[in-house]
Amino acid sequence: MTQVCVILWWVLLFNLSTIIHRCECGKVALSHITLLLPYTSRYKDAPTQYKITSHGGLSNDCVSWTVEPKHGVLEIVPKRSHECPSNTYNEAIVKAISSPQNGRISATITALDPKSGSSAECEVFIDKVHELAVATSTRLIYLGKYESIEVHGFDDKGNKFTTLQGLPMIWTGIGAHLQRISFEEASLMLPEAVTESFSYEHTNNPLPVKGIETGQEDVRVAIDAQQSPAHRGCVGATASLFVVMQLQLVPRVLYASKCTHAQFDLVTSSLSSVDDEEELLRLHAATNVSLSSSSSAYRHQ
Repeated sequence: MTQVCVILWWVLLFNLSTIIHRCECGKVALSHITLLLPYTSRYKDAPTQYKITSHGGLSNDCVSWTVEPKHGVLEIVPKRSHECPSNTYNEAIVKAISSPQNGRISATITALDPKSGSSAECEVFIDKVHELAVATSTRLIYLGKYESIEVHGFDDKGNKFTTLQGLPMIWTGIGAHLQRISFEEASLMLPEAVTESFSYEHTNNPLPVKGIETGQEDVRVAIDAQQSPAHRGCVGATASLFVVMQLQLVPRVLYASKCTHAQFDLVTSSLSSVDDEEELLRLHAATNVSLSSSSSAYRHQ
């Protein structure tokens, strides 16, 4: 009797662990649980678009997509990037088709795995862009080097928009120290465009630039109100960018005894505004640096 109870116990434990493992493996997840999209004046033929993806479940990462409410807010275009079971997809293009007159509005996207019954939701909000901010990896740009200037948008509550794709930007203040360049020249890796017809060069966001002269450049950016009158009144953004020459001491590390005098070269790999080819310029600006000085940094062995 005891052996039978032990066997039954192990069978029950095995079935329970199998069920738990199946539930965990069958759980569906989405790339985004919340989206904040800007509406556009051409919401019928050129709405803001964004791609979300599904993961997990028992259908090869594929799900069936639905949206509530069904009409007037969002349009869902299911897509496949790999093989999926019938009537399921692993991607969805979300189109914000709500009219700007509706103001802030929301809808819920549901992704359902038909095999496991697991589902996940993404809440999507559509609103007006209240203000912009200039985002760069650095406010210092080396002479002759490239930098990407990007614009972020926020609603009137300070929430950041997921994307501003489709909203053309107007930049001013660029020309004295910075030069606009093409994406090809900058070798800039761009986020994947939602549609083949979308062009980052048309929206000017991000904007690739090159430092052509040392100094300060005060740049300004605003949404093109003529093409996007729905966002008229949006607060533009300003940023001060500095073009500087990249300098370094050679040798970078020197091992010497105390009271030693050494000569350093001040080297730059930056390009001047009239140079066509990159070259090293040795300025010999720092010579006879005394390592015994309390203001000098050195390593002593």
